[in-house]
Amino acid sequence: MADDKFELYVGKSSKLENTILDIEGQAKIDGFVSGELKTKLLHIGESGKVVGKVDAELIVVDGILESADKEITSSVKISVNATGKIEGNISYNSLECVEGAIIQGNLSVLKTKS
Repeated sequence: MADDKFELYVGKSSKLENTILDIEGQAKIDGFVSGELKTKLLHIGESGKVVGKVDAELIVVDGILESADKEITSSVKISVNATGKIEGNISYNSLECVEGAIIQGNLSVLKTKS
């Protein structure tokens, strides 16, 4: 995935604090974001950290994702790679965890439509 495919890119030295972001496409975070984030694809790079409410179809975690007493929701899939850590209240349709990844918190499967 090239960085030019993302509608939002937050670089390693960048911070977005207490934000409300509604992105129609894809976001890549290599820096720090806190607040609320809604997007189709969220990719958190190894140096990235997202804290707060997240609502995305697909979430790829190579860095850190924390709900901070909010909700992390993925309607399609969450992938937590070997360097990734996800913590908090997590609702998902499909969950993929690679050896070395850390998942802590309350996990719940979303109800699928029949």
